[in-house]
Amino acid sequence: AKAVRHLEFAHEAERELRDDSVPSGTLRIGALQTIAETVLPKILSAYHAKCPEVSLSVMTGNSEALEKAVAGRAADIAFTGESSLSSDIEAEPFIRERLCLAVSSGENGFRTPLDLSGRTAVVFRKGCSYRKVLERLMEENGIHPSGFAEMDSTGAIAAAVSAGMGAALLPESVLRRWEDDGSMRLIELPEPYCSMETFMIMRKDLQETAAVREFISLAGKSADRSAAGVGESLS
Repeated sequence: AKAVRHLEFAHEAERELRDDSVPSGTLRIGALQTIAETVLPKILSAYHAKCPEVSLSVMTGNSEALEKAVAGRAADIAFTGESSLSSDIEAEPFIRERLCLAVSSGENGFRTPLDLSGRTAVVFRKGCSYRKVLERLMEENGIHPSGFAEMDSTGAIAAAVSAGMGAALLPESVLRRWEDDGSMRLIELPEPYCSMETFMIMRKDLQETAAVREFISLAGKSADRSAAGVGESLS
């Protein structure tokens, strides 16, 4: 009887090892809206092709909300604009985003970031990493906007800027589509405000399943290609 139990335990261990070698289960991903609209879709598409048995759940939010989601185990992995200061979370550099100031194409008098003084800053709500860059730019350069207009999505911000409501600071990769259709104009920013590092964060005690390992691998490949300026599909 003892020999039979040992054999059963051995078979069970073998099944668990075999099952873990095939990505399965549910993977919960969090991301900034900007990353969810630009970089993340290619990663998710490649991941689904390689790991069709994994169910994906994606949430968006600002950096503070995403870190809370990871810390509270509501998300397994998240892409944020800030490296976590929590001892329970590890952060790996992901991609460095090029940032621009966007204004309506009809705003001919708006030439430099200094021209934001007396105009409205169109921003995400508090906790947004891009808003923090803009606030630092204004504080360190004596720029005094007339006020802030808070929006919940990049689409709403783009619509407000295109209509001449004010100016917004966001990644160039997100703003380019509106620049291409002529509805807004992009203004270059000086150092150190012209770029922002993003991070892939997760709890240090996150179980390293096959599903997690494969996602981290694909995200790393995407980051490497972005740094090299390469745009081929993931494989």
